[in-house]
Amino acid sequence: DFPMSVLMKIFSRFNEYQADRYSVAANRQYGRFLGDALKKMMRKSKVNLTPHPFHVFLNNSHPPLDDRLKAIRDYYGKYYNERM
Repeated sequence: DFPMSVLMKIFSRFNEYQADRYSVAANRQYGRFLGDALKKMMRKSKVNLTPHPFHVFLNNSHPPLDDRLKAIRDYYGKYYNERM
């Protein structure tokens, strides 16, 4: 049961990154909106913004905020050839 749950969480994090990429590709402004919305949600939920990578690997179904924002910025730069 535990190994399967870890695999499902890895797959879930992968899907979150894919959804973020879709938002960036759908519209130039969505990357900024998504980043702002994620920051606002994290502030309200008071979640740990820098969890240990091993904890993320075992327990989190979503990537940490910093990793997600970096991925959004990187994909935006590649997709639109400009900095976000």
